[in-house]
Amino acid sequence: MVTWPKSPEAALEEGVRLAERLNQERLGGQGKILGVRKSVEGEDYAIYMEVPLEIYKDLDLTEEIGMEVLKLSDRLGVPFFLYFVPPGYFG
Repeated sequence: MVTWPKSPEAALEEGVRLAERLNQERLGGQGKILGVRKSVEGEDYAIYMEVPLEIYKDLDLTEEIGMEVLKLSDRLGVPFFLYFVPPGYFG
C-alpha cells in the first residue's frame, strides 16, 4: 500500500526519522547523519550516515537496515536511500 506524503520533503523527514531510530536501535547510536542530498538526475535522494568501520564492513547489518529504508521509501512513493559512509568520507 502506497501512502502519498504531502511532499518529497515530508517523505525525507520520515526517512531521516527512521534512520535516526535505526541508528539508536540497531547501531547503538554510533552513527551520525551527515545530511541529505538529491541525486544529480533529481529523481531520488540519499541520506548519508557516517558509521564506524566495523559497522560499515558488516554487510548483513547494512543490508538489513537498507531494506527497512527501502520499504519506507516504497510505501511513501518517494525514492530515497540510506548510505553508510566510513569516517572521514566527506572530510
